[in-house]
Amino acid sequence: MRKFTSNKIHTNFKKVDVCCPVCLFMCRDKVDFDSVRIDGACTECVTNFKYIMGKKWEEGQRPTAEQAIAKIYKATKQIAE
Repeated sequence: MRKFTSNKIHTNFKKVDVCCPVCLFMCRDKVDFDSVRIDGACTECVTNFKYIMGKKWEEGQRPTAEQAIAKIYKATKQIAE
């Protein structure tokens, strides 16, 4: 049974964020949902920040949404060129 309320999906009574708490983009697929649940961010943010920030990430520090969006935009722009 699934109920939709605000930005969360309730599946089997577990709340799962629909949006990444770092970049605020919606999760694209199951991999993103799992990444948000396990790492606290979508796969894009984990790739771009978790491994670079290292211990700071593990201590709970995250980039601002503006920093995350700018990094993702820059990366996708480079791919497109």
